Amino acid sequence: MEIKYAPFEVHVETAFWHQLAKKKIDELKLDDALLPITLDYGHGRVKDKCEVFVDHDALDNNSDSGNLDNTRCGTLKNVNTVEEFKTSSKQGLLNEFGDFLFSDLAKIERNPSCLLNCLLYTFVDLKSWNFHYWFAFPSPASKYFKHTLIQESTKPPVIEIPKSSFFAVQNNKTLELSELSSSESKFNPETTIFGFIDNSTHDSAVSWAARNYVYFIHKKYNISSFKLLAHRETNSKLINVKIDVEAESGNEAVQPISRDINYTGWCINHKGKLGSRQINLSSLMKPEKLAAQATDLNLKLMKWRIAPDLDLETIKSQRVLLLGAGTLGSNVARCLLGWGVKHISFVDCGKVSYSNPVRQSLYTFNDCIGSKTLKCHQAAEALKQINPNMTTQGLEYMIPMPDHPNTVSSPSSKADFENFQKLFKEHDMVYMLTDTRESRWLPTVMGKAHGLVTVNSALGFDSLVVMKHGTEEDGQACYFCQDVVAPADSTTNRTLDQQCTVSRPGLSYLASGLAVELGMGNVTDTLGAERPQQLRYFLNNFQQISVKNMKAFEQCTACSKTIIDRYRSEGFDFVKSICSSNEDLEDISGLTKLHESTANFDIISDCSFDTE
Repeated sequence: MEIKYAPFEVHVETAFWHQLAKKKIDELKLDDALLPITLDYGHGRVKDKCEVFVDHDALDNNSDSGNLDNTRCGTLKNVNTVEEFKTSSKQGLLNEFGDFLFSDLAKIERNPSCLLNCLLYTFVDLKSWNFHYWFAFPSPASKYFKHTLIQESTKPPVIEIPKSSFFAVQNNKTLELSELSSSESKFNPETTIFGFIDNSTHDSAVSWAARNYVYFIHKKYNISSFKLLAHRETNSKLINVKIDVEAESGNEAVQPISRDINYTGWCINHKGKLGSRQINLSSLMKPEKLAAQATDLNLKLMKWRIAPDLDLETIKSQRVLLLGAGTLGSNVARCLLGWGVKHISFVDCGKVSYSNPVRQSLYTFNDCIGSKTLKCHQAAEALKQINPNMTTQGLEYMIPMPDHPNTVSSPSSKADFENFQKLFKEHDMVYMLTDTRESRWLPTVMGKAHGLVTVNSALGFDSLVVMKHGTEEDGQACYFCQDVVAPADSTTNRTLDQQCTVSRPGLSYLASGLAVELGMGNVTDTLGAERPQQLRYFLNNFQQISVKNMKAFEQCTACSKTIIDRYRSEGFDFVKSICSSNEDLEDISGLTKLHESTANFDIISDCSFDTE
């Protein structure tokens, strides 16, 4: 009776595909190099099956692939496009892999588990969570050999239980293959039975692994005819199947093995045809998990080719405080989401009005009804609607402002100040996005005193300024260093167009994007570009001015040493005196003396030149 080969039936745990996708995003990127995977060739329990299992940890490089129990190595090749997956030469892949497999016979003899090496060919569609895959177990075609059943025995085997999946039996003694080469003078191939552990449960078919074993024996020991022993464990019974193998005989059914042979071994698909398989896991993923992975996808793709050293973890870990939840606040928040920032807090005491939704992207018409919705709370909730994995909060604080006594006159003003101060200690970055100049004074002081990355963004009608404030270490300027007057009340006795920030609609998007990019560039130095400190943009002629390094003004009313020292030593009492106009910022900072000293200089207002 002629023995046939039973193809392997591969079962893959769903978790394996999740691990592959994660490895593709975080490690492989565009690398299509071969990867080791671990497979389990378990003993057959199901009738007429020859099963192989790929577990969730098959990609774990720490797996003991040298353990010759039931675990063996495979090889994964993942390509970067579906076109390459579909159009590549499958026969070429098989031949290349097979030739490599048998290129070192001594290695196989030392570690015969190599004969069970399989090829997993894949393409991972990270957008749709669709996995294209095809398993192959390369081996020489069956036409090169003829197998004939000699004997099947259900009696306990006379040989020892083999420790390796491939072994030899000589004089009723089980030997490792490596032992044959070490005692070659005693090795008699005519009396040797070559055995392997067979996980096939077919009555008249041995597992596909026999193909490679037979080919190895023929090539390594130059034997054309020999006996093969399939050692099986089926339904708690041990079975030995002895098989006669013939190679390169005169039998017309057996074709001579040429030097360049074709390999076979691609598995069939679910339709029973030779072809690849697909699995889509999007429905098995929680929506929140899918959103988190999809949010990170664009950022991780940047690391593949454009910015391989980009420090995403540092950016994602930033706790960002947004002062203002209006036009700039909404757009900055949306842009921070794109960078993967997970912790954003809003400070604002305004309510959503009917004029807001068309300019402020975190609000809708329904948020305006009743005029009861606070911007800070709605903005925080809107971010969670966009990305449910966010940690957000909205806080209703009146920021103390110079020359605005009402901002520090409430019985709760001191407690509010202390809570506001606590916010700065709990965050890493602060964006100043409020409507008025004076509302940015205290955040500037606190930002420098508490060491936050502080970014300022302000709009005109067709111009904008975006600036990263200096720290005590770098000695760079703040928003107020360019001014020679202290911030004061800028809202009293103003018409409607002067109370609102009237700007060309596209300007806020430019300002918000530039502010976030400037801030992220100062969080991590792996973005690869030289960072400016200040950007000014003029939309009327599309002109941008970039300033790399502005030195701090010694008499600055916000960030000078005298101001910072008074804030640190007196806290709320100092802030209250400034907001109540009991003290003059210009006197404290030394700006008044500077004005007096410059008043004595003669300024040349007109000059004549000799034009001869």
